[in-house]
Amino acid sequence: MPKLFYLYEGGLKSLNNGNKFTNMYHCSSCGHSFKSLWDGVGNYYGVRPNDQIIYCPKCGSRFTEVTQKNDFSFMADGEYSPLSMRICLEEYKDSLRLTLSGKEIVCDEDSEYMFHHRLYKETISFNVAQRTAIYKRYINHKLIINYNLCNIFDTSFGRDTNLKFLNHRHITSIYAGDFKKILKLLRERLSKKLESKLKFKIKSMYVCHGNKGSYFIKPILNIAYRLAFTDLNNLSVIDYNYIYRKYPFYYGSADRNFYDLDDAYLSDERLKIISKAKDTISGLLEIANLPNKPAIRRLVKDKPFLLLRHKQIYTIAQGNIDTFNNINNCLEF
Repeated sequence: MPKLFYLYEGGLKSLNNGNKFTNMYHCSSCGHSFKSLWDGVGNYYGVRPNDQIIYCPKCGSRFTEVTQKNDFSFMADGEYSPLSMRICLEEYKDSLRLTLSGKEIVCDEDSEYMFHHRLYKETISFNVAQRTAIYKRYINHKLIINYNLCNIFDTSFGRDTNLKFLNHRHITSIYAGDFKKILKLLRERLSKKLESKLKFKIKSMYVCHGNKGSYFIKPILNIAYRLAFTDLNNLSVIDYNYIYRKYPFYYGSADRNFYDLDDAYLSDERLKIISKAKDTISGLLEIANLPNKPAIRRLVKDKPFLLLRHKQIYTIAQGNIDTFNNINNCLEF
C-alpha cells in the first residue's frame, strides 16, 4: 500500500496565540511538510483551527473537511502513522509469520522540520510447537517491542501496531478483499498445523472484525487467543469489547463488573501451564487452583475470563463465608 492517508496533521501548541492556531501538515501526494496559521472557530467542543479547506503550497492538492475526516491522520506530539505498508504472510514447518513493513511519519512539535520519517517493521510469529504468538516491533532495524499476543488481557497491541490504521476508510477499503484473503490463509494454515500436532479438529477461528475498527486487530487477537486456548470458543463480542475496548458491559449488575483479571494474570509461565495441560480447561483450573470437577468445568468453559469469580463462588460453596457481602456479590452469577 503506497499510501495510507491523504493528509497528516500535528498541532503546534507553542505557537498558538489567543484565537490563532498554528498547525503543521504533511501532504502524502508530494511529500511536502508545511505550517499554516488559522483563525479559531467555535463549536460544541470549544475553539478549533478554521481549517476546513487546506491547499498544499507545493503541489496544490486540495484537502477539504470531508477528506480530513475520512483519510486524514491527526497526531499528537510523539505519535506515529504509517506512510506506506507492505504485508507479507510466510509459512514455515511449525509456524506462520505475518510481517508488515514500510515508512512511518512521527510528529515532533519542537522540531523545525515538524515531522520526521523512519523505517518500521512489525512481525507476528504464530508458533504451533510452542503455542505462542510473539509480536515484535522494529524501528530503523532496532527491536523496541516484544511480547506474547496470547495474553488476551494485555491491550498494548491495539496501541502499538500500525494495523490499527487499516480501518474502514476510502484508501484502505480498496484492499479489503486482500485483507480478508490473507487472514483466511492464516486461519486455515494455522488450524491445519494445530490439528496435525494436537490430533483433534480445531473449530473455526473466524470472528468478524466489526464495522468501525481495524480489519486486522480483532481477528489476529482471536487467532492468537485460540492458539493457546485451542478447545474454547472464539472471543465473543461482549468479552472483546470489555477486555480490549474497555466498554462497561456487566453481568446482571448495575454497579460492578465481573471481569477482574488484569494483564499480569495470564503470564508467560501460566500460558505454558495451559499449553502443556491435557486440555485448556484443565490448565485454567490448575492456574486458578480449582478442582477439576464437571460442574466447575462447565462454568469455566462458558466464562473462561471469570476465574477469580469462580474461585469466590467455590469458596462460598465450601462454607468458607466471611461476610454477607461476599455472598451478595455472587448471587446473580
